[in-house]
Amino acid sequence: MRIVTTMRGLPIGGSIITALELVAAMRDEGHDVTVVAGEGPAAGLADELGIPTLTSAGGLGRFAATLWRSLRADRPDVIHAWDWQAIAATHLVASVGAGLPMIGSITAIDPTPYLPDGVPVGIVSEIMRRRDPRPSSPNFCQNMPINTGTDRPG
Repeated sequence: MRIVTTMRGLPIGGSIITALELVAAMRDEGHDVTVVAGEGPAAGLADELGIPTLTSAGGLGRFAATLWRSLRADRPDVIHAWDWQAIAATHLVASVGAGLPMIGSITAIDPTPYLPDGVPVGIVSEIMRRRDPRPSSPNFCQNMPINTGTDRPG
């Protein structure tokens, strides 16, 4: 399966590290993966993990343009948007603009009211999932894995 994961940026932090580790795990399961994201220092981690990454400098418009070019060139089977800004932008470019299926993941404590209706979103705990302000939208509890090999959870 061809999967594009979108992230609004690549700052160093637990959410982005988890996202990149999940992308690497999907690749290791045999999927063809690419990350499309705004620039940031975690691009180095993507390189270390061997994840093909397209980055865009600048604002949301450049991110959307980079995503559009990637989707037209690669025609993925599904897009996985990471956190609310990427979900909102990806929805406009991928779902509305290109007609491609997408799913999102949210790691924020409170789901934002800016999530588009109808997009399935994995939310990191059952309590937060119940706070989703989109009463008719599909959401599900997505417990984030801990990389016990490198993250030293103890």
